[in-house]
Amino acid sequence: MARCGGERMVDELRDVLDDFAFRAKRLAAPLLQPFGRASEAVALDGPEIDWLRRIRAALRAAEERVVTDDFVRLWLRELEDLERMAEDVLEELEFEALRASRPERFKLQLLRSSAGKRKRELSSLFSSSPDRLNRKIGKIMERYNDLARDRDALRLRSSDGERRREPSPLTPTSCLTKCSLHGRERDKKQVIKLLLSDEYNCQGVYSVVPIVGAAGVGKTSLVQHIYNDEALRSKFDMKMWVWVCQEFDVLKLTRKLAEEATESPCGFAEMNQLHRIIAKRLEGKRFLLVLDDVWDESLVRWTSLLVPLKSAAPGSRIVVTTRSAKVARMMAFKIHQLGYLTDTTCWSVCRDAALQDRDPSIIDDGLISIGKSVAAKCKGLPLAANAAGSVLSIAIDRKHWETVEQSDLWANNEVIDHTLPALLVSYNSLQKPLKHCFSYCSLFPKEYVFRKDKLVRLWLAQGFAAADGESDAEDIACRYFDNLVERFFLQQSPSYDHNEQRYVMHDLYRELAEYVAADEYSRIERFTLSNVNGEARHLSLTPSETHSHEIGEFHASNNKYMNESQYPGLRTLLVVSSWKKNFEHTKTKCSVQSFCMFKGSGFE
Repeated sequence: MARCGGERMVDELRDVLDDFAFRAKRLAAPLLQPFGRASEAVALDGPEIDWLRRIRAALRAAEERVVTDDFVRLWLRELEDLERMAEDVLEELEFEALRASRPERFKLQLLRSSAGKRKRELSSLFSSSPDRLNRKIGKIMERYNDLARDRDALRLRSSDGERRREPSPLTPTSCLTKCSLHGRERDKKQVIKLLLSDEYNCQGVYSVVPIVGAAGVGKTSLVQHIYNDEALRSKFDMKMWVWVCQEFDVLKLTRKLAEEATESPCGFAEMNQLHRIIAKRLEGKRFLLVLDDVWDESLVRWTSLLVPLKSAAPGSRIVVTTRSAKVARMMAFKIHQLGYLTDTTCWSVCRDAALQDRDPSIIDDGLISIGKSVAAKCKGLPLAANAAGSVLSIAIDRKHWETVEQSDLWANNEVIDHTLPALLVSYNSLQKPLKHCFSYCSLFPKEYVFRKDKLVRLWLAQGFAAADGESDAEDIACRYFDNLVERFFLQQSPSYDHNEQRYVMHDLYRELAEYVAADEYSRIERFTLSNVNGEARHLSLTPSETHSHEIGEFHASNNKYMNESQYPGLRTLLVVSSWKKNFEHTKTKCSVQSFCMFKGSGFE
């Protein structure tokens, strides 16, 4: 009976902790309004927390500067650590504000059913310690003053340093094809049908055909083959190709468009002159324009770019490739979404990259079997298949190919160098809260099935979303989730119905999440802390069901090391598993923000 009663108490405690952080922020919000939000650079009142405003201002300014000095980089790292310490103190203040509405009945039940050490620990959970918070604030202010003495080295004033202008890692594209088209015959026919069909004509001069898909899925390659298809030659009087990329500068793009239309350099600097040139060149002609790799979501800038195209003949077409479903919907009602390839088609892409124009007969049946196994790891992404083929091309022999097959494809430096830059561009285009939300997903293992509602609540517990004047925090967090889906960081799981809202992350995006999460997020699949950085702020335990007994061993061997001095910034401890045995024996002495237990791969 005692054991059953203890299990019930643990279940109750787990349920409360599961929901605690989410509700805490909502309950404490009215009391904490003067403190602002940790994720925004807001104006704060009061000398006690004025240093946090200064820290944020310095860090936001640093994000817009080119920082090459090693000392300055170290200075910024220390400043970031200080900002996190300050955020922790503010969260403790939130907890103190919440204390006034703590569940007294539940507190008394816990204390009555506990004894000894456990009762002391539960008592400390509900005890107030304003002096401790004051000491923490004092230490942070003291550390900030020390760092402020070196402020001049940062060169963040308006007259110092250069604005960050890093070259894009993306390669400019053209209308010329570079490789064979595998597995896209149906997509090609569907898009060409739209371009040729009179039924697709709109009331205006031109219609827009957006092609949307994840990074590296083959959008540009598909459009290159469509652009050069014989069926389009007699349909259009002019064909133009403009690579847009991230910087949607209307003046520069209009100049590119003028140069495409006239097939000559254009030296005009005024928009009016450029518009007149384009309008005159297109007058009465039916054109096909490809705008490759569009990122900008501004309808105003998009409309401005299209102004001179209205002089053309009806039936003109604009094909747009983009990684964002939001951009695609802004341009047209009908969208062509490009999905992932089959494993068989991925092998065709991989094989071409491995051969590099060599005789196909050098790949025998034994190598084909190995190659198909490697291609299956690419999960339908042509970019990854091409990278895997490049690795296989190093040596067309069984020993090398078996080594590649048996290794972690995403741990291969050549594969990472070939694929990661393209995905990093997508990540860098995200707003800061979205970056936090995406990085948080690195706490979960590959092929994990996410439930939207549960993941949103975890983000809310971390403070990644804050209410504004029009929407509450939960609505904003839901929009963050939808935004990640629209940009293909998350995708609908094919194993569930659409209404069930289950999502997965492609393995390559999973590698990206781990890369950008760096030392702040750590995941343990085998219970050892040897590889966990001492600066980790979010930690997850993801044991397999066959090794469920290890959680007790993990606690026994590592509990003495998981103390506040060893992991002072640890805010999250997640246990992601398909079992719940021994949960009551797992704990940590660290001041963690969340300690949650989720059954199965879908938060069941």
